[in-house]
Amino acid sequence: MIKSRLRHVLLTLLILLSSAPAMARNTDSEGVVLAFVAAFNRQDVDAMLNLVVDDIHWYSVGGRWVSTETTGKNQLKEAMQTYFNGIASRSTLLSVYGEGEFVTTMEKSRSLKNLYSKPQCSAATYELKDNKIKSVWYFPAFECD
Repeated sequence: MIKSRLRHVLLTLLILLSSAPAMARNTDSEGVVLAFVAAFNRQDVDAMLNLVVDDIHWYSVGGRWVSTETTGKNQLKEAMQTYFNGIASRSTLLSVYGEGEFVTTMEKSRSLKNLYSKPQCSAATYELKDNKIKSVWYFPAFECD
């Protein structure tokens, strides 16, 4: 099941990277993800939690592995509070592509605490159910301009 989901996530990412003209449109699912990232940038954990299902799953994907970072709203809340207290960054979505219940993004983030650090880019895929985020697959960050 995880292999099937990972395959779907990678296929969605491939579609994102090869379909730039289609990215101008905005779906309901894309709107939810845009609102989630806006809440992240405001460090508004409560607003973020209002956009996810109770049993939200957040995964990190790297190479040949997938690890579960958080399961459920409580773990996501704790993780976000810890993140905002420690690292804290602001994200800009370079691209957003939604189709059905999946939205794939390419984001650029910059540290709010170290203004001299280089920005980091990363891809993420969001799965939604009833206009709420159900799962997130976050791919490794890399230095970008």
